[in-house]
Amino acid sequence: MITKYPGIRNTDLRDELNLSKSAVTWHIKKIDNAGILSVLKSGKSGHYYIKSGLESFIIENLPDEIKENLEFEKANLT
Repeated sequence: MITKYPGIRNTDLRDELNLSKSAVTWHIKKIDNAGILSVLKSGKSGHYYIKSGLESFIIENLPDEIKENLEFEKANLT
């Protein structure tokens, strides 16, 4: 979701994924602790980005089913 919407906020992630605030926060902390995330604070909210250079690595290592869904979504955007 963060690769699809760079700069997405916690509230937007909750809405898109239909998860609780605590669930999103838990996952964000795990991803951040792994060194994958870059967080830019803006007031009380943070905007989440995948660190530079890691996005292509992450996409290359996704399961084939997810890659196919991403390619399908890209094709439907054009």
